Amino acid sequence: MIHADTCDAIQLQAVDVDGKGLRIVFRHQGDRYGHEIFWTDGDREVGVLRSCEGTSDQRWPLSPPWQSLELDGGSMGRPTAFLLGMAGNSHWSMSVQVETARRRAVFDVACRLRQPPDFLGTSYEVIGDCELVPYQRGALVSLGESHGAALEKDTTPIAVAWDDAEAAVDVHLENRRIELLPNGIASPFPTTVRWKFEVFAP
Repeated sequence: MIHADTCDAIQLQAVDVDGKGLRIVFRHQGDRYGHEIFWTDGDREVGVLRSCEGTSDQRWPLSPPWQSLELDGGSMGRPTAFLLGMAGNSHWSMSVQVETARRRAVFDVACRLRQPPDFLGTSYEVIGDCELVPYQRGALVSLGESHGAALEKDTTPIAVAWDDAEAAVDVHLENRRIELLPNGIASPFPTTVRWKFEVFAP
């Protein structure tokens, strides 16, 4: 188990034997950890998504406020990051598990609520001139002209989707931002809300 406070950055990789897949890099930003998602193919790499982070005075930030991070090497080729955070009276937890053979990372998020939230979910912005394209279970990220040296324009290196009916999400595309929101918040409070999604390289 690796504690993130001993490292400048923590990363997870879901890269197959051909060197294709994705890389997730967690970095400490102020009072929390944000992360970026990169598409990779051998020695070529493009940053495609960046988590939208809030500030210490926000009770309902655009993404959960991760203040603690630990990395477990895992088994069967599935390293996992475990994160915890809190804001106001709410507490969040998340696991991020990568599967190298399938070039994917599964994000499993939960929040313990004591009151109805103003906003609850996970948000990303696209990096550079990458573009979001909707599809039935989420969104695809296509590349712009500036990445021509890496791969052809409009290639889809990364997809974001949900596939778990027990922790389904509503996907909202807002300009250059994708919001993954839990599908329904049950009352009475306090209550625990869970949402789950995957990021993968098709």
